Amino acid sequence: MPMALRNPGGVRAASYLLALVTVSAAILLAGPPTARADSPNPPWRQQCPQRIALVMDLSESMGPNLDSIKQSASDLIDALRGARNEVAVVAFGTDAAIAVPPTDVGADDQRRKVKEQIKDLTLLEGNLGGTNWEAALTTVGALQPDVVILLTDGQPTAHGQPAVAGSGPWDPEHLAFAVRAAKALQGSGTRVVGLGIGLPTENVSNLAAVTGPTAGDDFYPTDTSGLLGKLYDIASKACGLPVVALPQPEPGTFPLIPIISAGLVTVLAAVIGGILLNRRRSATVVPATSADRPTARPATGPLPDPTITPDLPPSPSIAVGEHDPPAGPAATPADTMTPAPDAQGGRREPRRISLARFQNMDPPHHQGHAGGPGGAEPDGSGGLDMDK
Repeated sequence: MPMALRNPGGVRAASYLLALVTVSAAILLAGPPTARADSPNPPWRQQCPQRIALVMDLSESMGPNLDSIKQSASDLIDALRGARNEVAVVAFGTDAAIAVPPTDVGADDQRRKVKEQIKDLTLLEGNLGGTNWEAALTTVGALQPDVVILLTDGQPTAHGQPAVAGSGPWDPEHLAFAVRAAKALQGSGTRVVGLGIGLPTENVSNLAAVTGPTAGDDFYPTDTSGLLGKLYDIASKACGLPVVALPQPEPGTFPLIPIISAGLVTVLAAVIGGILLNRRRSATVVPATSADRPTARPATGPLPDPTITPDLPPSPSIAVGEHDPPAGPAATPADTMTPAPDAQGGRREPRRISLARFQNMDPPHHQGHAGGPGGAEPDGSGGLDMDK
């Protein structure tokens, strides 16, 4: 089996939007599609609801693209929800089976259930990983769908149910049996549309043989980046609506959502970073100028007492000793003063000062002026002698 092409760029929202708008414009300009005389396919019904069956190739060669295919199939379920269409899923490899029975995807709970079942589909490998188109088309015929969408890589390698290998994977009988099963579907009124994922040129004719000769109507060669646009085109033709009128994939599944979220996270991170940077700058200490710097400490000599402030007025709590000068009217009129140190560093008990006498004293700068050298006061009481 040919290996499916890898999509190095992944699925991009911009390409989806461009594809949806382009296909919608083409449909509006071309008018409603009609069946070609040389095509075995029945015409599009152009009206929904319908029963639409996804026939998904899970063979080993689909491995590199399986996740993208499942996501696009899940998004198609959202596109079909508006008209209460029924969707079924048939999964196939060497054999085929119904993975999801016909379900009304217009109901929210049922639609989410179908999407979960698609998400849980796994790749078939080994003896189960062949490609049996006949088994897939025969199995889906039992569901009586209006439209069958065959997603595959374009090379049948087995036929029959149970599978028959024939003379090998290139046996032409595999394709012949598939064509016969497709014609039986088309004869019953079911339109068969093929989507060739990473389709090699030599396999285009295989897909055309089971669907019809017209590319872009009977079959679509594409890769995973254009898959959702092709699925929307099919839904548009089936329901007779422009692509832009179809419901868009639900939030959280459309690829544009992660891109917008990433942009918002980037902007938010930039804003938070700017706020933190401004706070850090505001918290930085500004270097002091020469006028603000303190005077250098002398290299020798005793250290100044940091508790003394020479330029400030005396604190009311400074004690008055026996030989200390009077504190003046601003001094604290306390009855008992804090002991002051003497010359030898010891403590002496302060004398008690009469509050009345303390309040009647002249300010220090008047003492000794009126009474001559002795400092006698006019009333004869003399100056305040702290030693008496």
